[in-house]
Amino acid sequence: MIIGYIADTEEDPKQSGIIANRQSNEISTLVSTGKEIPIAKDRRTGYVWVAAARAGPKRGVGGEPPAQGHDHNRTKKYTWNLEEMQPLEQYELLEDQVCDVCGRACTDLLYEFRCYKRQRPGSTRQIGERRLHPCVSYISKECGRGLLGVQSEASKLREHLYRVVSEEGQSAVEILKALWRNATASMRRVITEELRHFARTEAGESQKGVEIRKAEAVHGTLHPVSLDPFRCTARAMAPFFSVRDVAGASIQYGIENHVPLDTGILSSVKSSLQQRLPLPYAPTPCAKVDIVKCLQLLTLAWPLRVELLDMLTGSETFEPKHEAVATLKFIYLPGCGQLHVQTGQKLEKQVLLALRHQTAELLKTCREAFSSMESLIGKKRMFKSTGSSYRSS
Repeated sequence: MIIGYIADTEEDPKQSGIIANRQSNEISTLVSTGKEIPIAKDRRTGYVWVAAARAGPKRGVGGEPPAQGHDHNRTKKYTWNLEEMQPLEQYELLEDQVCDVCGRACTDLLYEFRCYKRQRPGSTRQIGERRLHPCVSYISKECGRGLLGVQSEASKLREHLYRVVSEEGQSAVEILKALWRNATASMRRVITEELRHFARTEAGESQKGVEIRKAEAVHGTLHPVSLDPFRCTARAMAPFFSVRDVAGASIQYGIENHVPLDTGILSSVKSSLQQRLPLPYAPTPCAKVDIVKCLQLLTLAWPLRVELLDMLTGSETFEPKHEAVATLKFIYLPGCGQLHVQTGQKLEKQVLLALRHQTAELLKTCREAFSSMESLIGKKRMFKSTGSSYRSS
């Protein structure tokens, strides 16, 4: 793994400087055998070079202990950053500590260097060609200085994020928040992508497992399944209201008040309701902007206050049009783009009774307009068996 590397989405980094046109006697001997030796003086510019990176503390992502039976640092990491290189242990005899570039016995430390084939402009990349070459070179810091690739700003940010998330422990969240506040739009895209990557690759855990574990340390036990805003709300309002009631009342309010409902979750929920189909589930990952639009509409239709807690950007409160009868809390995990609720979050019975009274007329309209096909078929069969007629809306 090369820290900060995102494969084919960026051009290969340029070599950072000029390196001496020399090689050690050992490298010369290997070249004479006809083998492909990347560090040979006439071959090295055809490769992108990286150095073994220093190992961080044995923590998981976000500073938590790694998953049981797994070491977060078990996969060797490589870097383009000169200051993040991991020195090798010194040899007992100085004459054995020879730099592969200059061929001199190095009084300083040596570093492990690896490489992968540089992509030439206009050339076609072959499958598998981007793997690290098996050749391992041992080079001094001075000779390696000009060999390393020049990091792009995005790559530097990704490496910084990796160090923050894997090494800074409980302070990582505050550091990430500060980074987010001062980040440009393009930097925020990088931060979001990297958090999702870290959530996916935590050793021994699923994509959402890492973030859920960290969120639970702050917010208590979360429902393990990600939900859309309407299902999150319906869980707290059961058994008095169904998810179809919650979504239907919100969509009906939007239709009557000319709220835009033609994009994202709102568009698919509206379509499903009008066609009397089962409600769709939110995509994973789900964009936060989509969740925000749902909550804005929901709190206009229902006298509920909703606090959206984001592990990266903090909390955002959605106030209802009229006085709130209750407050709900939802947790958004930015790394995997999922919305969760606290286990056991339920509204009190008297609150639900008051809500049912306040929304009676709206719910009657919604149930007539948006009842599912299954419930309509059930009603028709019931009425037919008793000899009664059924008039569909």
